[in-house]
Amino acid sequence: MLIDDVEMDLYINQYVIKKKWEDCIIQKFTSGIDAFAYFKNNENQLENIPDIIFLDINMPLMNGFEFVEAFKTLKENLKSKCAIYILSSSFNPLEIKRANEDPYIKAFIEKPLTADVVSVINHGFFR
Repeated sequence: MLIDDVEMDLYINQYVIKKKWEDCIIQKFTSGIDAFAYFKNNENQLENIPDIIFLDINMPLMNGFEFVEAFKTLKENLKSKCAIYILSSSFNPLEIKRANEDPYIKAFIEKPLTADVVSVINHGFFR
């Protein structure tokens, strides 16, 4: 799942992921609110829940950290199925620290997403 309010970033990230994992299904959302609604609507259908979420921080209405806080309210079996990676162009050391300290966030990844990062995620090298 890709959650980012910038369409071009969604397109680029989808392209990079598909180059590595061509058979994967990618769900894209331009809003944290819409992505969270998707999770709420699929709480009892784990087959519809993604294994990986790439989440931007700076988005209107619900930023990435607000999405993670809302995500924490979901059912445990749903939360344990997803790995959240912050994918951001932020250089704010407080945001990076916050992401790295949150147990629900696997890693802070600097945009743009690269094939090397996708490979590392595929091999489970993040916490």
